[in-house]
Amino acid sequence: MATETDRVFGGLWMGIDLDFFSPLNETPERYSKLMKNVFNKHIRSVEAAIRLSPQNAGLWNIWAWMASSLQEDYQWGTFVDSVEPFDFPTPLLMTCPPAPVSVWIVREAKAKKDWDTVIRLAKNAREFRYHPGEDDLVVEWIPGHGNTSPGSGASQIIEGFPGKSAYAPHLEALLATGRIDEANGVYDEMIRVEGKNSTNTLIAADVAEQLGMQEIAANWKTGCNFETHLP
Repeated sequence: MATETDRVFGGLWMGIDLDFFSPLNETPERYSKLMKNVFNKHIRSVEAAIRLSPQNAGLWNIWAWMASSLQEDYQWGTFVDSVEPFDFPTPLLMTCPPAPVSVWIVREAKAKKDWDTVIRLAKNAREFRYHPGEDDLVVEWIPGHGNTSPGSGASQIIEGFPGKSAYAPHLEALLATGRIDEANGVYDEMIRVEGKNSTNTLIAADVAEQLGMQEIAANWKTGCNFETHLP
């Protein structure tokens, strides 16, 4: 596979569709030195293609396949910082980076406490939706589509996704950086879009409690933003 991948990306590869990336699954290529060497060799050409066509979800999918496999061998943040994100509410919902890729970036950035990146891309990541089937089926992803089989669908859900999408990491990033007013705005948006119910308010309150912001947590738990209850 490494030989074939190297051959493909050494030729006229623009326009190919390699739908190998999913934020729900770890890439097996991350355990292959051969594949990682090929990715290191060609990922810069994928970066260059994205800079020319940042709206191309197929290119982003290839990039995320490579980037998520390279781990510490590749500083993905340098490239992501060089691309201006956007979110156009067209009928096709054009985003840069696309929602599935933004999910992965936000998750990685949150782990590194790179709050600026979380804040920049949380809105894009919010568009990602993954719902287990009505019969609680596990979705087994394969290139291009998925197969379903009986099992625990909950085991496939990324923390903070779907439903709340990227609201939880977004709130955490804003609170951690002292941007309380913006956090209140995101909280208000969450309960307006996702619904004012106990699940939503508790998710937000838990974020505030983990950061030691008990007063904000108490107000969010009641379904109101902090500013509403200021004396």
